[in-house]
Amino acid sequence: MTSSWMWADAHGGVNGASIDVEKQLIHWYDSVGCACGDSAAVQSFAVFREKGSPLGPLADDIHQEIVDTLAEVERQHNKL
Repeated sequence: MTSSWMWADAHGGVNGASIDVEKQLIHWYDSVGCACGDSAAVQSFAVFREKGSPLGPLADDIHQEIVDTLAEVERQHNKL
């Protein structure tokens, strides 16, 4: 299961996201920051589904991978 992503932003930088499976949160990293440090934003799965990425629109493939991962995390969590 993919739990982190990186992609080029419109300004030549790199954005990223990672999933905290246990807390069911998404940590977002923008090109100004560093993925090895603090995230630019943290979102619950529900807020992501409602509002999308706080970094702006995602490419369709990245968005779909994140949606699929969230669904898998929730399926696994519900089995416990």
